[in-house]
Amino acid sequence: MPVSINTILNGLGIGTADHRAVVKDDLLPAPGGLGHLINEDAEGITEMCASYYKSGDPANRFKISRTVVKRLISLMHWAKDLDRVDTPIEFENGTTPEQIVAAITEATTREQCRKTQRKTGESLVTNEFVVKLKNSAQWERWKVELKSTLSSIIGAKGVPLSYVIREDDDPQDDPDFTWDERFEYSVVLEGPEYSIDRRTVHQIILRNVAEDSDAYTYIKPRINREDGRIDIKALKNRYDNQATQQGRINSANRILDTLVYKNERAMSFELFSSKIQEAVDNLHDCGRAPHDGDVVDKIWTKMLNPELTAYVEALKVQYNQNPRPFREILLDIATQIPNLKKVTFRRNVSEIASGSGFTRDGECPKDSVYTMEGKLFIGTYPGNRWFDEDVRPYHDRIREFRKKNPRGGKTTRRKKGSNTNRSKRKIKKLKARVSELEKSTSSSNKDNEKSDEPAEEAKDDAGNAFGGRKAKKVKITKVVTGVRRCKQIKVEELTRKRDQIYVDPTEMDSHADTIVAGRNTLLLSYTDRVCEVSPYSDEYQPIKDVPVVSAATGYTSACGENFILILNEALWMPNLNHSLINPNQLRHHGVEVQDNPYAMEPMTIISHEHDFCACLESNGSTIFIKTWTPTQEDLESYPHIHLSSSNHWNPQQIKFPSFSLSERAKIESRNLSSIKRNSRMGAIGTDAEGFEMEEFNDTLIESIVASTRKVNKLAVGPLDEEELEAPRTFISSDRHSSITAEDLSERWCISVKQAQMTLDATTRRLVRSAIMPLSRRYRVDRMFGIRRLNYEISTDTIDGKVKSIHGDRYAQIFGSKEFFVAAYPMGSKSEAGDMLDKFVRRYGAPKLLKFDGSKEQCGKNTKFQQIIRKYEIPYHIVEHERPNQNPAESVIRELKRKWYRILYKMNCPIRLWDYGLQFAAEIMNVTASNSGNLNGRTPLELITGETPDISEYLDFGFYDRIWFREHAGLGETKLGRFLGVSGSVGSLMSYWVLPSSGIPEARTTVSRVTQLEMKTEANKERFKVYDEQIMKRFKEARLLPSGDLSQVHELEETFRDDEEFMEEFLRVYSNPEVPDIDNYTPDVYDPHVGMQILMDRGGNEPELAKVIKRLRDEDGNPIGVAHDNPLVDTRLYEIEYEDGYRVPVAANVIAENLFNQVNDDGYGLMVLDGIVGHRTDGNEVTGDDAFIVSSNGTRRRKETTKGHHVLLKWKDGTSTWNTLKDVKDSYPVQLATYAIENNLDKTPAFAWWVPYVIRKRNRIINKLKSKYWSRTHKYGIRIPKNVAEALEIDRENGNTLWWDAIMLEMKNVRPAFEVYEGDIKKLVGYQKIKCHFVFDVKLGENFRRKARLVGGGHTTDPPSSLTYSSVVSRDSVRILLLIAALNGLDILTCDIQNAYLTAECREKIYTIAGPEFGSEEGSVMLVKMALYGLKSSGAAFRSKLANVIYEMGYRPSLADPDVWMRPGTKVDGFRYYEYILCYVDDVLVISDDPETTITGLKYVFKLKGDKAVVPDMYLGATLTKVESPSGSECWSISSEGYVKTAIGNVEKRLEENNLKLPSKCPTPTTHKYRPEDDQTKHLEGDDITYFQELIGVLRWAIEIGRADILLEVALLSSQLAAPRVGHMEQVYHIFGYLKKHPKRKLYMDPDHPEISENRFKKFDWEDFYWGSKEPIPTNIPKTLGRAVALHCFVDADHASDKVSRRSQTGIIVFGNKAPLIMYSKKQNSVQTSTFGSEFMAMRQAVEIVQALRFKLRMFGIPLDGPASMYCDNEAVYKNIVHPDSVLKKKHHSVAYHMCREAVASEMIRVAKESSETNIADLFTKPLSAPRRECLLDAFMY
Repeated sequence: MPVSINTILNGLGIGTADHRAVVKDDLLPAPGGLGHLINEDAEGITEMCASYYKSGDPANRFKISRTVVKRLISLMHWAKDLDRVDTPIEFENGTTPEQIVAAITEATTREQCRKTQRKTGESLVTNEFVVKLKNSAQWERWKVELKSTLSSIIGAKGVPLSYVIREDDDPQDDPDFTWDERFEYSVVLEGPEYSIDRRTVHQIILRNVAEDSDAYTYIKPRINREDGRIDIKALKNRYDNQATQQGRINSANRILDTLVYKNERAMSFELFSSKIQEAVDNLHDCGRAPHDGDVVDKIWTKMLNPELTAYVEALKVQYNQNPRPFREILLDIATQIPNLKKVTFRRNVSEIASGSGFTRDGECPKDSVYTMEGKLFIGTYPGNRWFDEDVRPYHDRIREFRKKNPRGGKTTRRKKGSNTNRSKRKIKKLKARVSELEKSTSSSNKDNEKSDEPAEEAKDDAGNAFGGRKAKKVKITKVVTGVRRCKQIKVEELTRKRDQIYVDPTEMDSHADTIVAGRNTLLLSYTDRVCEVSPYSDEYQPIKDVPVVSAATGYTSACGENFILILNEALWMPNLNHSLINPNQLRHHGVEVQDNPYAMEPMTIISHEHDFCACLESNGSTIFIKTWTPTQEDLESYPHIHLSSSNHWNPQQIKFPSFSLSERAKIESRNLSSIKRNSRMGAIGTDAEGFEMEEFNDTLIESIVASTRKVNKLAVGPLDEEELEAPRTFISSDRHSSITAEDLSERWCISVKQAQMTLDATTRRLVRSAIMPLSRRYRVDRMFGIRRLNYEISTDTIDGKVKSIHGDRYAQIFGSKEFFVAAYPMGSKSEAGDMLDKFVRRYGAPKLLKFDGSKEQCGKNTKFQQIIRKYEIPYHIVEHERPNQNPAESVIRELKRKWYRILYKMNCPIRLWDYGLQFAAEIMNVTASNSGNLNGRTPLELITGETPDISEYLDFGFYDRIWFREHAGLGETKLGRFLGVSGSVGSLMSYWVLPSSGIPEARTTVSRVTQLEMKTEANKERFKVYDEQIMKRFKEARLLPSGDLSQVHELEETFRDDEEFMEEFLRVYSNPEVPDIDNYTPDVYDPHVGMQILMDRGGNEPELAKVIKRLRDEDGNPIGVAHDNPLVDTRLYEIEYEDGYRVPVAANVIAENLFNQVNDDGYGLMVLDGIVGHRTDGNEVTGDDAFIVSSNGTRRRKETTKGHHVLLKWKDGTSTWNTLKDVKDSYPVQLATYAIENNLDKTPAFAWWVPYVIRKRNRIINKLKSKYWSRTHKYGIRIPKNVAEALEIDRENGNTLWWDAIMLEMKNVRPAFEVYEGDIKKLVGYQKIKCHFVFDVKLGENFRRKARLVGGGHTTDPPSSLTYSSVVSRDSVRILLLIAALNGLDILTCDIQNAYLTAECREKIYTIAGPEFGSEEGSVMLVKMALYGLKSSGAAFRSKLANVIYEMGYRPSLADPDVWMRPGTKVDGFRYYEYILCYVDDVLVISDDPETTITGLKYVFKLKGDKAVVPDMYLGATLTKVESPSGSECWSISSEGYVKTAIGNVEKRLEENNLKLPSKCPTPTTHKYRPEDDQTKHLEGDDITYFQELIGVLRWAIEIGRADILLEVALLSSQLAAPRVGHMEQVYHIFGYLKKHPKRKLYMDPDHPEISENRFKKFDWEDFYWGSKEPIPTNIPKTLGRAVALHCFVDADHASDKVSRRSQTGIIVFGNKAPLIMYSKKQNSVQTSTFGSEFMAMRQAVEIVQALRFKLRMFGIPLDGPASMYCDNEAVYKNIVHPDSVLKKKHHSVAYHMCREAVASEMIRVAKESSETNIADLFTKPLSAPRRECLLDAFMY
């Protein structure tokens, strides 16, 4: 028993019982108790405790101390932690108060750590790893860094994100787990928080995987799912499988065999050492760890540097005397490396003594060529320096010096007989010795291999070869857990005692180009990089091999708060008595450093990311902060502030914004003293000349932005050379900031309101957007890969009717329902593919592309389809002549309208339509609107996520008169017309202009013709000449005068516009104040009208109201904008209350109220007015029947409400009779009160529950909502029961929505009836039936009303032969999914619409027409077509479908008549079978070209959605195309959706009885449970039926993938006739197990398992079974395609049934690696020995395999040799395999000879399998959780 709540509260310090009772009732009420804490927060608990002291009644006041409040908050944290790991929230019995306080205090500590981690982890989400993952070479290091990063980030579940990538899908519970381990391994992988966390992990993985790499290709197919767990599994399957491991083994051995060390220039010893250690670690990880001695022997041979020969020889002598690990040998050799000449990095620090040294490029500094303190520099010179004039005179001296000092230079030559030759001779002898050792080692290894032969055989167990969730494991029975060995860095001289604490200044030093960590810091980690530290004075020598590290130092604020400052990428110099901070390194990380003592602001370091601020101090001219050395405890206790980035810091490559010479001159020429200092560099003031400094700073900031873009190339990608120029126009720099909405409205032909919204939603900074026309410069497709748009895009082709100036006749339009549009003119329709390529490169690949069925777009080999395949774009082809399905049609219409307005307003030539169309499209994209999902944003921002800059579009309207200059702005000024922005030609702010030549050009130097210039006579003449030249160029006798509408018909002919638009155009022509079409939605026939909802009028309860009509403005336009999502629908309606009061209400408010008033099925809420009566129906329990008497004589009441009904009156005035059970569940308090008032509380139906409800009245009132769900309304819409009621509802609502639904159904179903005008008595053999309608409301289709006419088939009794319907078997589905993957075939599925109505009715029936038949009402109707509801309709449709499939060349398989097949051939000549699987009206097509078959079906049947799709569900199973562990594509089968629904239904049933599913379910049933031993009481009545229903649900779940519960369900199925309470509890336990393990699935893996042929022994059977052959039918089809190999595991549990003593057989059969058949069943006879039960199981397995081989042959599938059988019984194995074995027990003779003859006929072959790896053991007996998981992981995922 857990500790009581009173005891807990007493332990927390709440002393009195009364006070504990109050706190318990308010905070921890029953039921639930401590579980209520998970919904509380610290603020709420604090307020609750404070309220007790502020109580209105002084007698009830009491005060809770601050300590107790903190403990209650700690208790809350403790409860939430337990909830996170799915653990019961309780203290075990015997827990002392001290232990309780300790436990909750620890929980508070964990919460504080989480807060710290949340702050530090935010930056880690966006950080990039040191090395991005490309292939297997980086995998291990990358995986460790990913785990480390995720462990430092707190996710939405409140635990580190590392739990998302753990190995097991299911939570693990181990009492030895620490809390960190529980947070990782015990958290359930489900829920909304988990969805957020896996998306976060996906973003981190995606950011740290190199694009266009091997690793990226494995996560790219799943990138749209945004699931980090799926990503890591894909990568593990790629890099942790056996093939990859073998590659790692080969790579590691190659390194150990070939890698050598020569000198630091060829390869640094640090790199050499790390490669050796990494290779050994890889071999260790793969289970091939070499012996230390072998590695050391290899190291001796790899030391090829002559300077190390003597030292290595000495080490060998020491090693032979005292062997040590190879890592210590490498460390010893590393101590000699500093004596060798080497090249290192160089860093500058102002305070460190240093001398000459190499630069990063290995070149000698110029000043060091000569003498320095009497010494010559003897380093290696580059070729371009050795022959310089200043070096040439010193050649001889340098050569002489090098000869005398051979270690000083690397190019010294030695004479014969020198130390080098002696070293070579020693090395030669050493190699000879090593070869001898290798020979002796290899011989000893051979001996070891012989001795280890049994172990080698065990490793080849077949149970390890079938993949599964842990396919990378060599054995499934021995899981070895090891600790990863990281490279150890031994730097003894840099270590420091732990107890040494220093408080020293950390100084700001701008001369130091890198942070230096001194003695007041604590080392956190190394980066595996070292630097050479050089001073700014040449008087000192440099310090070499200074490590680059991450260090920490402590800081105490003036408020007394402690912080840990993290210094990443710092130089580790612990002997320095202070630390140095480079301010620019902090600024580069986004940390603000103000170290100017004369500034107006205080000197500070500010990190906005962490909300941290530290004040700087000064001592003389030194600026610093005091910090101290932190301890390990400090690191865990105080928040961490990252002052510098963990990314690689290279000070030589960092570039900060700078100014050009002209910009500097402009700045310096101003009187800067008048500019006030501020932190944002944007001061406002006016100098003596009246120059506005704000304008000056705007220009300055724009210049900075431009220069920053040049510097930060990594932010946007590589730039072309032309990007480096500083583009300018001669327009005033303030023109964009001063533009008004009125000006923009005039230039863009939009309303003023839209213009203002556009100005608010865009920028105007002279910066071109990365999504705008800069794809030419950014090369997005090369640098970053193609962008993936998260929106659907539609495309269509328009005909311009005339050729444009460039010869374009057509334009390809791309648009979305968000009003995004892109136009691409083209010469012919065949160029549509090129236009799609342009669109994808500029904007990205859409989530779905929709287009019509034109041949230019749908042709298989067209450029359009090639581009779709190239960018892997999903697409959908809309129906023929159904333009409403293509959103591009509405976009085209709106685009034309905008272009029309521009065309008439500006009077431009028609042949410029291509420029005008593109300009109109670009304007639409950057115009803000409230329509659709825009909500005040621009379409371009919504689609791409970037705020557009509209600077280029502000200066001119289309076809405006402009001035431009030629020759880069130096030529004469000419007149032209503006044609749009030149996105792909020219530099920034480049425009298309139309010169007098009539050939458009791109120009940068462009200015607008002012109004004053237009009025001058000289310019008027120039305009006239220009217009004449343009008319002559375009061959137009005249241009349309502005405002002339007389020629509208010409443009109508040109663009084929419709009458609707022409009417609208004439009304809104040249009127920019009229809203565009995208600002309102046309008032269509509105489904909202007539809805009934409950609305709040400010009273105590909501009131019933009805939607009357949609409101319009003064001009008659509908108010608001419609939307597919009801919650963002802004249309305005008028509603009327029952008293006639009317008010306007928005549609989204209606929707919000509506969803609060319906249940999950959409049925409406009814508000109770009162209980007015009750009655009984004669079935109620009375007298002694109301009690149950136990075996010891105790009486207790029956809990039943049977036979009682209650009359309820509702607020709408109606009343209904309802069962007592339903009313009790919804209104327990009201019903209990009614029972007492009417003296019913003593009757049996009330007595067992009324007293309890009355005692708990107050709590129940607070917890329950007074709701009763009625089926009279759905989503607020009244559901009719018949046609008459439907018509009545339509009359009340003033519409015909229900009648329209009836007519739509009658249109489809009317052909099924034929009017009979003869005498009804002559209808011999005909039966009369009734037809009725079933009504529904579809939420996802804008509340569409739906009606279905069905026949009363229950009144007829046709022959059973007429009631057969097509139902394909489940094993056929699994087989053919395997074949699809094996032969590389595609799969499509379709659903035939109104399937039954396509076939003729097989029964002789008639009906009388109702009002739905209109004028035919009352007529006798013969049912001619297979009507829904008739028993024979399924068989009739199957016959019709079979005829159609047969005519297409398919033939039914004799093994499964619902599998149809025909031969097919791929393009490469590969022969295979195409298949059709039929399950009633669901058709599955498997073929290389399934579209052809689908097209054939379309000729006869109408498909739902008029299309076939790749299946995601079939027969209730979830189908997914996945990648197997070996990398091949295959299909997975999962029952996740089905199981989830079933669990939900069971939980609802349990909730009615205040019960819930068990939470701790590691196995399907409780451990060692046997159903036959259960002695609980038998179930009664409805419980028996419910038990049988649940068993049926579980059996179907097994059929569609849940093989892991097969045994348990099989055992419980034997109790169907007389189930007990214990059996029902175990069924609930199985559902609890499924809830805990919801995602197991089967892979139909086509790969062949790797099984040694040596395991199968061959003998000559001729003398025993002469002429034995496998029986093969003569009518099998010819085999085509790739072969399948069968593998079968078989086992038996002897006498497992404790009552009948029958054995349990378990069998699983694989086709290649795909599980095809799972079998678990009791044997029919009792066996006296294990041998007998195993033999019976083997016989059953042979029969199953024989039947499966027959089915495969009938499907035309080749078989790859005999089926491989695996059993773990030695006696059975030998009796079957050895021909000369003798059977001792005759009653086994049938099984004995059947199995042996199968072996002799080569139908099967048998191998001995270890019991540990026999997968069939799963299906014979209940196993422990670890044992089950090991076996399940062998074939399930």
